[in-house]
Amino acid sequence: MQSKRNLRQIVTENVAWFLGCLVLAFLIWVMATSQLNPIEQWRMSEAIPIRILVDDGLVITNQDELRQTARVLVRAQRSVRDVLVADDIIITADLRGQPPGEHTVPLVATVARPVSHVDISPSQITVELEELASKLVEVRAEFENSLPPGYEIVGDPRFDVNQVTVSGPASKVNQVAAVHVPIDLSNQRGPIDDFARPVPVDADGRPVSGVTVDTQIIGVSVDIQGEA
Repeated sequence: MQSKRNLRQIVTENVAWFLGCLVLAFLIWVMATSQLNPIEQWRMSEAIPIRILVDDGLVITNQDELRQTARVLVRAQRSVRDVLVADDIIITADLRGQPPGEHTVPLVATVARPVSHVDISPSQITVELEELASKLVEVRAEFENSLPPGYEIVGDPRFDVNQVTVSGPASKVNQVAAVHVPIDLSNQRGPIDDFARPVPVDADGRPVSGVTVDTQIIGVSVDIQGEA
Protein backbone atom coordinates (compact mmCIF):
# COMPACT_ATOMS: atom_id res chain seq x y z
CA MET A 1 0.00 0.00 0.00
CA GLN A 2 2.81 2.36 0.90
CA SER A 3 4.55 1.71 -2.43
CA LYS A 4 1.35 2.46 -4.36
CA ARG A 5 0.91 5.72 -2.44
CA ASN A 6 4.49 6.71 -3.14
CA LEU A 7 4.07 5.92 -6.83
CA ARG A 8 0.90 8.01 -7.01
CA GLN A 9 2.65 10.86 -5.24
CA ILE A 10 5.61 10.69 -7.62
CA VAL A 11 3.30 10.73 -10.66
CA THR A 12 1.34 13.65 -9.25
CA GLU A 13 4.48 15.62 -8.52
CA ASN A 14 5.88 14.90 -11.99
CA VAL A 15 2.66 16.01 -13.66
CA ALA A 16 2.64 19.17 -11.56
CA TRP A 17 6.26 19.88 -12.48
CA PHE A 18 5.50 19.21 -16.14
CA LEU A 19 2.53 21.56 -16.14
CA GLY A 20 4.52 24.18 -14.29
CA CYS A 21 7.35 23.93 -16.80
CA LEU A 22 4.86 24.13 -19.67
CA VAL A 23 3.29 27.30 -18.26
CA LEU A 24 6.73 28.79 -17.62
CA ALA A 25 7.86 27.97 -21.15
CA PHE A 26 4.72 29.58 -22.55
CA LEU A 27 5.28 32.74 -20.51
CA ILE A 28 8.89 32.91 -21.65
CA TRP A 29 7.75 32.49 -25.27
CA VAL A 30 5.17 35.26 -24.87
CA MET A 31 7.75 37.59 -23.35
CA ALA A 32 10.29 36.82 -26.05
CA THR A 33 7.71 37.28 -28.80
CA SER A 34 6.51 40.58 -27.35
CA GLN A 35 10.08 41.84 -27.28
CA LEU A 36 10.96 40.67 -30.77
CA ASN A 37 7.55 41.44 -32.31
CA PRO A 38 5.91 44.07 -30.07
CA ILE A 39 2.44 45.57 -30.51
CA GLU A 40 2.65 48.96 -32.21
CA GLN A 41 0.15 51.65 -33.17
CA TRP A 42 0.42 53.79 -36.28
CA ARG A 43 -1.62 55.79 -38.77
CA MET A 44 -1.67 54.62 -42.37
CA SER A 45 0.10 57.14 -44.58
CA GLU A 46 -2.49 56.79 -47.35
CA ALA A 47 -6.17 57.63 -47.03
CA ILE A 48 -8.43 54.64 -47.70
CA PRO A 49 -11.31 54.96 -50.23
CA ILE A 50 -14.81 54.56 -48.79
CA ARG A 51 -17.02 52.02 -50.55
CA ILE A 52 -20.75 52.75 -50.24
CA LEU A 53 -23.07 49.78 -50.77
CA VAL A 54 -26.70 50.45 -51.74
CA ASP A 55 -29.53 48.33 -53.11
CA ASP A 56 -30.34 48.27 -56.81
CA GLY A 57 -32.95 50.86 -57.71
CA LEU A 58 -31.57 53.48 -55.32
CA VAL A 59 -29.11 56.29 -56.00
CA ILE A 60 -27.03 58.53 -53.73
CA THR A 61 -28.08 62.17 -54.11
CA ASN A 62 -25.44 63.86 -51.94
CA GLN A 63 -22.42 62.16 -53.50
CA ASP A 64 -20.61 65.48 -54.05
CA GLU A 65 -20.85 66.30 -50.33
CA LEU A 66 -19.59 62.96 -49.03
CA ARG A 67 -16.10 62.16 -47.84
CA GLN A 68 -14.49 59.91 -50.41
CA THR A 69 -11.71 58.60 -48.15
CA ALA A 70 -11.05 57.86 -44.48
CA ARG A 71 -7.93 57.93 -42.31
CA VAL A 72 -7.08 54.72 -40.47
CA LEU A 73 -5.21 54.14 -37.20
CA VAL A 74 -4.00 50.54 -36.79
CA ARG A 75 -2.82 48.58 -33.75
CA ALA A 76 -0.96 45.36 -34.54
CA GLN A 77 2.35 43.54 -34.18
CA ARG A 78 5.46 44.99 -35.78
CA SER A 79 5.61 42.13 -38.28
CA VAL A 80 2.17 43.16 -39.57
CA ARG A 81 3.23 46.80 -39.81
CA ASP A 82 6.16 45.78 -42.00
CA VAL A 83 3.86 44.27 -44.66
CA LEU A 84 0.51 46.10 -44.28
CA VAL A 85 -0.39 48.32 -47.26
CA ALA A 86 -3.44 50.45 -48.06
CA ASP A 87 -4.81 47.81 -50.45
CA ASP A 88 -5.10 45.40 -47.50
CA ILE A 89 -7.80 47.60 -45.94
CA ILE A 90 -11.37 47.99 -47.19
CA ILE A 91 -13.64 50.65 -45.68
CA THR A 92 -17.37 50.21 -46.32
CA ALA A 93 -20.60 52.02 -45.52
CA ASP A 94 -23.33 49.42 -45.91
CA LEU A 95 -26.77 50.85 -46.73
CA ARG A 96 -28.19 47.68 -48.24
CA GLY A 97 -31.73 47.15 -47.02
CA GLN A 98 -32.22 50.85 -46.24
CA PRO A 99 -35.20 52.72 -47.78
CA PRO A 100 -35.01 56.11 -49.54
CA GLY A 101 -34.16 58.94 -47.17
CA GLU A 102 -31.27 60.20 -45.07
CA HIS A 103 -29.21 57.63 -43.19
CA THR A 104 -26.18 57.92 -40.91
CA VAL A 105 -24.17 54.70 -41.07
CA PRO A 106 -20.90 53.60 -39.43
CA LEU A 107 -17.77 52.94 -41.44
CA VAL A 108 -16.47 49.39 -41.07
CA ALA A 109 -12.93 48.23 -41.79
CA THR A 110 -12.00 44.83 -43.17
CA VAL A 111 -8.27 44.11 -42.93
CA ALA A 112 -6.48 41.32 -44.77
CA ARG A 113 -3.82 41.06 -42.01
CA PRO A 114 -4.23 40.15 -38.31
CA VAL A 115 -4.69 43.37 -36.31
CA SER A 116 -5.89 43.97 -32.77
CA HIS A 117 -7.65 47.29 -33.37
CA VAL A 118 -8.60 49.68 -36.18
CA ASP A 119 -9.79 53.25 -35.64
CA ILE A 120 -11.49 55.01 -38.58
CA SER A 121 -11.85 58.77 -39.03
CA PRO A 122 -14.55 59.77 -39.71
CA SER A 123 -16.32 56.93 -37.94
CA GLN A 124 -19.60 57.45 -39.84
CA ILE A 125 -21.11 59.26 -42.82
CA THR A 126 -24.58 60.56 -43.66
CA VAL A 127 -25.96 59.41 -47.01
CA GLU A 128 -29.11 60.53 -48.82
CA LEU A 129 -30.84 57.87 -50.91
CA GLU A 130 -33.51 58.32 -53.54
CA GLU A 131 -35.32 56.02 -55.93
CA LEU A 132 -33.79 55.71 -59.39
CA ALA A 133 -36.08 56.71 -62.27
CA SER A 134 -35.89 57.10 -66.06
CA LYS A 135 -38.06 58.40 -68.88
CA LEU A 136 -38.05 59.18 -72.61
CA VAL A 137 -37.84 62.84 -73.60
CA GLU A 138 -37.80 64.74 -76.89
CA VAL A 139 -34.65 66.05 -78.57
CA ARG A 140 -34.89 69.75 -79.44
CA ALA A 141 -32.59 72.25 -81.10
CA GLU A 142 -31.12 75.12 -79.11
CA PHE A 143 -29.81 77.73 -81.54
CA GLU A 144 -26.93 79.85 -80.33
CA ASN A 145 -25.91 83.19 -81.87
CA SER A 146 -27.24 84.40 -85.23
CA LEU A 147 -26.65 83.61 -88.87
CA PRO A 148 -24.70 86.11 -90.95
CA PRO A 149 -26.90 88.71 -92.66
CA GLY A 150 -28.62 87.37 -95.76
CA TYR A 151 -28.83 83.73 -94.62
CA GLU A 152 -31.72 81.73 -93.21
CA ILE A 153 -32.60 78.27 -91.91
CA VAL A 154 -34.64 76.14 -94.28
CA GLY A 155 -36.94 73.60 -92.66
CA ASP A 156 -36.48 72.00 -89.25
CA PRO A 157 -33.24 70.61 -87.80
CA ARG A 158 -32.83 66.85 -88.18
CA PHE A 159 -31.34 64.57 -85.53
CA ASP A 160 -30.08 61.01 -85.76
CA VAL A 161 -32.27 60.24 -82.72
CA ASN A 162 -35.48 62.06 -81.84
CA GLN A 163 -35.85 60.76 -78.28
CA VAL A 164 -33.41 59.83 -75.53
CA THR A 165 -33.70 58.28 -72.09
CA VAL A 166 -32.71 60.32 -69.05
CA SER A 167 -31.99 58.55 -65.75
CA GLY A 168 -31.23 59.59 -62.20
CA PRO A 169 -32.94 60.45 -58.92
CA ALA A 170 -36.71 60.53 -59.38
CA SER A 171 -36.98 64.15 -58.21
CA LYS A 172 -34.45 65.24 -60.84
CA VAL A 173 -35.84 63.12 -63.68
CA ASN A 174 -39.30 64.55 -63.08
CA GLN A 175 -37.91 68.04 -63.77
CA VAL A 176 -36.61 67.13 -67.23
CA ALA A 177 -38.91 68.22 -70.08
CA ALA A 178 -36.53 67.66 -73.00
CA VAL A 179 -32.88 67.62 -74.02
CA HIS A 180 -31.46 70.53 -75.96
CA VAL A 181 -28.85 70.08 -78.66
CA PRO A 182 -26.82 73.31 -78.96
CA ILE A 183 -26.27 74.52 -82.54
CA ASP A 184 -23.93 77.47 -83.09
CA LEU A 185 -25.14 79.57 -86.03
CA SER A 186 -22.34 82.14 -86.03
CA ASN A 187 -20.47 82.37 -89.37
CA GLN A 188 -22.59 79.57 -90.87
CA ARG A 189 -23.24 80.10 -94.58
CA GLY A 190 -24.05 76.56 -95.62
CA PRO A 191 -25.60 73.31 -94.36
CA ILE A 192 -24.57 72.12 -90.89
CA ASP A 193 -23.73 68.47 -90.30
CA ASP A 194 -22.30 68.17 -86.83
CA PHE A 195 -22.43 66.35 -83.50
CA ALA A 196 -23.30 67.84 -80.12
CA ARG A 197 -23.75 66.76 -76.53
CA PRO A 198 -27.40 66.86 -75.35
CA VAL A 199 -28.28 68.99 -72.32
CA PRO A 200 -31.26 67.97 -70.12
CA VAL A 201 -33.53 70.97 -69.47
CA ASP A 202 -36.73 71.71 -67.57
CA ALA A 203 -39.93 73.23 -68.97
CA ASP A 204 -38.36 76.71 -68.84
CA GLY A 205 -35.24 75.62 -70.71
CA ARG A 206 -32.98 75.66 -67.65
CA PRO A 207 -30.36 72.88 -67.42
CA VAL A 208 -31.12 70.04 -65.00
CA SER A 209 -28.05 68.57 -63.29
CA GLY A 210 -27.72 65.20 -61.61
CA VAL A 211 -29.19 63.10 -64.44
CA THR A 212 -27.60 61.08 -67.23
CA VAL A 213 -28.57 60.74 -70.89
CA ASP A 214 -28.25 57.36 -72.58
CA THR A 215 -27.02 59.00 -75.80
CA GLN A 216 -23.92 61.09 -75.15
CA ILE A 217 -23.52 62.55 -78.65
CA ILE A 218 -26.32 63.37 -81.10
CA GLY A 219 -25.86 64.03 -84.80
CA VAL A 220 -27.63 67.12 -86.13
CA SER A 221 -28.23 68.51 -89.64
CA VAL A 222 -29.48 72.00 -90.48
CA ASP A 223 -30.12 73.39 -93.97
CA ILE A 224 -28.94 76.98 -94.39
CA GLN A 225 -29.11 79.03 -97.55
CA GLY A 226 -28.86 82.60 -98.68
CA GLU A 227 -32.04 84.62 -98.76
CA ALA A 228 -33.53 85.05 -102.21
